[in-house]
Formats: sequence, structure tokens, C-alpha cells
Amino acid sequence: MKNSILKFSLTALATLTLAACGSSGGSDNSAPDNGQNQINSTAPGNNNPVQVSSNGTGNGTGAALVTTGEDNNANVKRANLTDYNLETLSIDGKTVRIAPPSNGSTIFSGSWTEYSAGVTFNGYKFPNTVSVCCGKYTDVRIGAIGSTEPGQEDILFYNGNPTKSMPSSGVVTYRGDSVISADTDKLPDEEYVKGSSTFTADFGNKKLTGTISAGNVNVVTVDANISGNGFAGTAKSDLLNSQGTAEGKFYGENAKELGGLVKANDNSWGGAFAAKK
Repeated sequence: MKNSILKFSLTALATLTLAACGSSGGSDNSAPDNGQNQINSTAPGNNNPVQVSSNGTGNGTGAALVTTGEDNNANVKRANLTDYNLETLSIDGKTVRIAPPSNGSTIFSGSWTEYSAGVTFNGYKFPNTVSVCCGKYTDVRIGAIGSTEPGQEDILFYNGNPTKSMPSSGVVTYRGDSVISADTDKLPDEEYVKGSSTFTADFGNKKLTGTISAGNVNVVTVDANISGNGFAGTAKSDLLNSQGTAEGKFYGENAKELGGLVKANDNSWGGAFAAKK
């Protein structure tokens, strides 16, 4: 439910802010990983990979925004994810399925995979609507889990296999996917609007900038600082006239992929994104 995802409480906003300080559906618009998108050093320096510990966004593998209730009674919290699994998320000791049993490595298509509430795969009946992206990424998943009845949770998440050895210099462009939930009439009237994402990582200066789009419309811009294998900073939407926060991590060998979350300070939008070199 769109409104329940977006009506963040002040406590949740503070939690996410503190943590950060430490392609339409069905299409594949990202650049193919053909080995030609290599790091281009823009200044003299050592581009030898640097061993890192997970920091900047916590010692986990990703994060989720979990919302219960609706409108003024909504409660949202940031949950740290600590295990990368293609089939499930572990949130506060509870297992949340994002794929049917034993199909995690094959069920995901090149773009988005969708499960409707009540549908059964491999003996498992999905209690919620699930949208997960994407099989073209080897080390990261993003998605949205929507409630269909009172008492269920709405979840936006990113999760993956964090990079253990980060580039120390160079500039890299990442292109990929996104999903946004926004309380606005400026975007399609959908619970979750799928789109694209483009980012530039300057590893020498430890900066990440990028744009999250829906169709041909730029919705959110990101300006973040890289720390270890994570990044955290600001998210701004001129289209929606509001600002927010961004967080995420780099995933896979030599930071070949990234993923993260954005959300508005005024509670009007939130989203997840993933991209690759």
C-alpha cells in the first residue's frame, strides 16, 4: 500500500539518517557486462584494490525499510540485513520469501520477477505481492514487498554480496534499475513505479553521484560519500519538491555492482536501486 510505505515516523527518519551517516519493468536497459567498462583513472594514483571491512552503512549485507500500519498510524523502521540469500530475507528473526523454495538461482529473469499474493510456486503460497530485480545482477537484489491486507508489512530492500576489495582510484559509470513508491500525481498511479538508475563513482575522491528515473523522467538525484564498501549521503527530488537521504553498498568482485535505498525527509517517497558497470 503506497501510503503505508511512505508515512515515515520521526523515529524512523532519525534511525535511517544515523545509519546512513555511519528501465520500466520487463526491460533491460543496463549496459552489458562485456568487460569493456573498465575503470579509467582520471588522476595519478594507485588503483590497486584495497581490502575493506563493511562500514559506512553498517556491518550487514544490505537493508530494508519495513512499514506496518497505514497513514497516521504507520510505523516504519530500518532493518539491517546480515545474510545474502537469493530466496529469502531475514528481518528481525523472521524469514521473508522473495522467491519460491529452491528456485532462487533460476526463477529471476533478466529484469523484474513478479509474484502476486496468493499465487503458489513449488508448494509455497505467497502471502504478499513481491517484485524482485534482477537476474542480470550476480551479486545484488532489490525489490518491494507489498501488503494486501491489514497486519501485513510493506518492505523496500536491497541486499547482496558486499565487495571485499575496493578500487582505490578511477571513475566508473554504473547503469541499472530502480523502484519508487511516491505519494504524488506526477508519476504513474501505481504502488511501485519501476525505472532506471545511473551512477558515477569516483573512487579516488570517494564520491558517488547519480540519478533515479521513472520512464524518461528524472525523479531523484543522489550525492553520497563512499566509505569502505558502503556509501551514504543525500537524495533530492526536484520533481517532487523534497529532499531525503541515500544509502547503499558496492557488491561483487572489484565493486562491479551497487545497490541501495532512498527516502524522503517529508515522507512522500521512497525507493530502491541497483546498477552494474
